[in-house]
Amino acid sequence: MRRFIKSFLIFSFPVIFVAIISEISLRNIPNDYTLKSDFLNINSTKIETLILGNSHAYRGFNPKYFSDRTFNASNVSQTIDYDYMIFQEHKKEFKNLKNIICTISYNTYFDRLKMGKSSWRIKNYNIYFGLNPFMDFELTSNNLKHNFNRLKNFYLNDKSSLECDPKGYAPFKGTIDDKKFNQSCINASKRHHKKNNTYLQENIKYVSDIAVFSKKNNINLLLISPPVSKCYNLKLHKDQYSEMVRISDSIASEYMNCTYVNMMQDSLFKKNDFHNADHLNDSGASKLSVMVNKFLSVNKYEQ
Repeated sequence: MRRFIKSFLIFSFPVIFVAIISEISLRNIPNDYTLKSDFLNINSTKIETLILGNSHAYRGFNPKYFSDRTFNASNVSQTIDYDYMIFQEHKKEFKNLKNIICTISYNTYFDRLKMGKSSWRIKNYNIYFGLNPFMDFELTSNNLKHNFNRLKNFYLNDKSSLECDPKGYAPFKGTIDDKKFNQSCINASKRHHKKNNTYLQENIKYVSDIAVFSKKNNINLLLISPPVSKCYNLKLHKDQYSEMVRISDSIASEYMNCTYVNMMQDSLFKKNDFHNADHLNDSGASKLSVMVNKFLSVNKYEQ
């Protein structure tokens, strides 16, 4: 038995060693999550406008066009529970915060990251936001080929995996062709439709808690549903859409510091403002950012 264990350890040691080095190397590749976590850890006290949300915010709000010091803490498929986690982690540090922009999409009140195909992204919050850094591993979260390409691209080819700029905004360039655009309407609307209300009350509470904190600390809270294309709007389930609007209006009416703005059907945004069915391109994001900045400068909550 001892001989077997000794042989096993001798055989397995190189494998374990390579795995550990690979995991460390993968974790040291800069990504959007490390950038945002590091920025918040260092600069939370300086932020005046904080943007939370999913890819509609990640692709739709460019801090460059905001008057105050603005940071976009949103990310692809980021659900409201992770918005709340980021907010909770740093709320005591937000000494100069004037505005919180909380993105309310069609699926916000009904969705959880762990429910869908993007659940693999949970490891990014566990590892890079420090929720539970030893619960998930890069090596086991992606296949071998994907991890090898990441290592090769960064360490050998000097290619960055960062999508967002230093203020957290990640632009989409141009508009995809008509065939792909129409298909994205079908795919996105279907993906965002939720068939149950399992997480509804918890998700409402997350938004309400942010509203309570904002009111107590004299902060403007803007709940906003960003523009989406006409074809995406036409494929939405009316019940889910109406519930999204009703809940948002209800929260806004309860807290004087909170405003809800629904821009999902805003006629000012044309097809050439979108990259695909539900995401603005860089030009559309510039337009939206200018409009929201103007709104915040005019509508200031004072206790």
